[in-house]
Amino acid sequence: MIAGGLRLGIALFESEVWDDLSGLSTRAAGVGGRYVLSGCKQLVYGARSADKFVVAATTPDSGAEFPELTLFLVDRHAQGISLRDGMTLDGRPFSTLTLDDVPVEATEIVGSAADGRSLIENALDHGIAALCAQALGSMAHLIEATAAHLKTRQQYGAPLARLQALQHRMADMYVAVELSRSMCQVATMSLQAERDIRSAYTSAAKVQMSQAARFVGQQAVQLHGAMGMSEALDISHHFTFLTLFTLLLGDERYHLDRFSRLSERLEESDIVGFSSAGLQPPPAAPGGQRP
Repeated sequence: MIAGGLRLGIALFESEVWDDLSGLSTRAAGVGGRYVLSGCKQLVYGARSADKFVVAATTPDSGAEFPELTLFLVDRHAQGISLRDGMTLDGRPFSTLTLDDVPVEATEIVGSAADGRSLIENALDHGIAALCAQALGSMAHLIEATAAHLKTRQQYGAPLARLQALQHRMADMYVAVELSRSMCQVATMSLQAERDIRSAYTSAAKVQMSQAARFVGQQAVQLHGAMGMSEALDISHHFTFLTLFTLLLGDERYHLDRFSRLSERLEESDIVGFSSAGLQPPPAAPGGQRP
């Protein structure tokens, strides 16, 4: 996969399940030495070009009080698979994956039958950190592009940047981006910590950065005037992505609730201090300055 010889599509989410995966309706029934998968997965990116899918399903016949989540590696051309294509708000193609009694060998389980939930949670936290980094880059670009526009756009014989009210808006945007930069760094460093601390930090970052993404995106569009909504400028495309970012891999409400639940289980020192969380700040640059 790393060499590019195998392309994977991740099939986790369903129409009623976007955050907590406990309510998955996709089932894997054990039949002899294999499983039969049935269900429907939403928002599968790169499905048309994928060689295989990683499909999350419950195993209701495992005997557990709450069915375990299991990950299966399913071939793209397996019998019973069908795709329906769509496009996200920011123009990225995805597919709805339907599994109709798809046979899968027991050897195609990723990890073990009981590992699914921990593997998914770990992957999603890494995905949130990556999304936050992407959103940070998008917001930083909007700051630069908006500042350049205000310096060059003339109104009543003077550049818009001369207006103090607009300077205040730019200052607020800058503060929001720098807060997001710090939270993005914290989320990235937390990926090496134990599960609850890792999830708490990534949720905190997603909440902070969702608020900032909404604010910075809206301000950038408004400060550009009608041009900000034009597809001829990349401003509108960054704004569209940032709008979608607030919903991907859990919206603000979900992550605020998750952070609250995790905070109740963790010691205050674990949430506040890097040392007790097992995290280390980035090394100092030459001259003693941290990047």
